[in-house]
Amino acid sequence: MRFGVALPNFGPLGTRTALVEMAQQAEALGYDSVWMTDVVVQTPSPEDARFASSLEALTVTAYLAALTTRVQLGISVLVLAQRSPVLVAKEAATLDCLSGGRLVLGVGAGYHEMQFRWLGTEYRNRGRRLDEYILAMRELWTAPEPRFDGQYVAFADVVFSPRPVQPQGPPIVIGGSSPAALRRAARLADGWHPVGLTPAQYAAGMRQIHALAAGRQVEGSLRIRTTLDRRLAATTGGDSAVQVTLDGSPAEIRARVGEYQAAGVRHLVVYFEADDHGTALRDMRRFAAEVCPAFRAPWSPTATP
Repeated sequence: MRFGVALPNFGPLGTRTALVEMAQQAEALGYDSVWMTDVVVQTPSPEDARFASSLEALTVTAYLAALTTRVQLGISVLVLAQRSPVLVAKEAATLDCLSGGRLVLGVGAGYHEMQFRWLGTEYRNRGRRLDEYILAMRELWTAPEPRFDGQYVAFADVVFSPRPVQPQGPPIVIGGSSPAALRRAARLADGWHPVGLTPAQYAAGMRQIHALAAGRQVEGSLRIRTTLDRRLAATTGGDSAVQVTLDGSPAEIRARVGEYQAAGVRHLVVYFEADDHGTALRDMRRFAAEVCPAFRAPWSPTATP
């Protein structure tokens, strides 16, 4: 199993010092990836308070690309329907070039109607636009003479250069666990990246994806809030689904991770929930030392990701 860390580019830990130290520590400890969360603007309501202060995800990813050398750099996940797909394709290609082919682009349909209004985009048709935008970005990344004629985006006679380092462009993984998200992952994406599912829920989702994928390879990953030797209350996500947590003693966590591995999770992305930077770093180090080794061979600086 591969392990990643969702970095706190939001809230009180969303500072340059904390993000740089956690990213570099994650790489030194043998984690496979680091991930940023996409929030542009937020309401002042209490339920949105944790995201009220947020550093922009693509900018943070570009900054950390220059300060790391090995870890994959993930977005968890970009609300693509709020943005121009041509611009995002260029930003992602640039990031992939500058990082040496380390970008993983998570995308989702979004759920916050006011955010769409503030960014000048439509909420009602966001799912259809997301599907079309994914196809348009792949066209720009791969076609010798990019051309696209869709309902929401069209281009022709354009030059798109340089292309991403990764031959087919950065892997695209789909956030969310709705039926539409599962269909999207199966038919259009390289992976599925839900948040806070139980092992049974995850396994059921992957079964649906594989049934719809018509033989396409779709890799599953999971993001989950994590603490060691403490308990976290379950929260409700933006899609109104209850999100489970990964908490307790290292032995309890190892048992739970084993359940996720049996359910088919191949890349577990942990977000270390903490009120202070020191606690987050401590949990990240302990997880690397007391949990990760049970699920893979010991890491060395010469190992390939």
